[in-house]
Amino acid sequence: HRQVLLNTEYTVEQIIKGVEQWNIAAKNHPNFEIPLPVKKGQKAQIAEPLCPSPASVMRCFQNQWIRQGQEKSPLAGCNLLEIYSVFLGEPNQTEKLYHKLLQLGLQRWMPLFLGIGQADHNHEITTFSTEARKTILTAISTFGILLYKLGYKKEGYMKEAAFNIGRLLSLADGLHKEYCKNVRKNEIPAQLIGNSLMPITLDNPKRGFARLSKRILIYIAWIDKGWESKDENKKKELRGARGHRNRMGEVCNILSKLELPEKTDDSQKAMILLGYLYKSKKKVNNEENKGIKQ
Repeated sequence: HRQVLLNTEYTVEQIIKGVEQWNIAAKNHPNFEIPLPVKKGQKAQIAEPLCPSPASVMRCFQNQWIRQGQEKSPLAGCNLLEIYSVFLGEPNQTEKLYHKLLQLGLQRWMPLFLGIGQADHNHEITTFSTEARKTILTAISTFGILLYKLGYKKEGYMKEAAFNIGRLLSLADGLHKEYCKNVRKNEIPAQLIGNSLMPITLDNPKRGFARLSKRILIYIAWIDKGWESKDENKKKELRGARGHRNRMGEVCNILSKLELPEKTDDSQKAMILLGYLYKSKKKVNNEENKGIKQ
């Protein structure tokens, strides 16, 4: 059991309001679902980010994830009082703390976001521990809370350039995988194209987008050439790749109406990572129907 000393300046009304705002803020993230093991031999359950307790958020900050999220190293994070300041505080009183925790979260969880993202796109989630999978769910909710406290609501930031750049890199991973599956006979590289461009894109989305535009040409040419063929089996093989390409086109259309930043702040970095992990409900349902294992 933990005891938390609250400053007497907080009233019952403020505490109730804090709880209500925390619950709302915890939903301030795009859709993401991941299979979580239950019992050996049983089908994994599909889990999504839920409203975390302040204690679970604090514990989430206590590990530095490394090697694309495959390993972790315990480190001092933040104290429970700071988390309760987010839980109960007014935005104008604790804005510096929101920025501090957002920066700490990016430092601690970025390798996990990139590793889980690529594994999800490559259907290799089983290579990650149950703890890593639970941590990513809490981390997503925590980013949602901090962005909400800073005035960024998902209805707005999911339309912004940063989030859609993350989506574009996610779709590029899917297209790259389809190419490797069909052309390289399932020889999947250590990093898919979107994942490999993520570090530079997080710092400079405009430069990352420019590099992706050049590297994606070979995959687009492959799709166009195959689709022009009269071989129906060839076209059937290309359906997955064309689906990714079409969705990339939709995202590019959104980005064409926005200004791509050359530099990013921590809020935009978090949005890029959330965009990279975003999964449509349709994709999740398809995976669930296939019976994802642990």
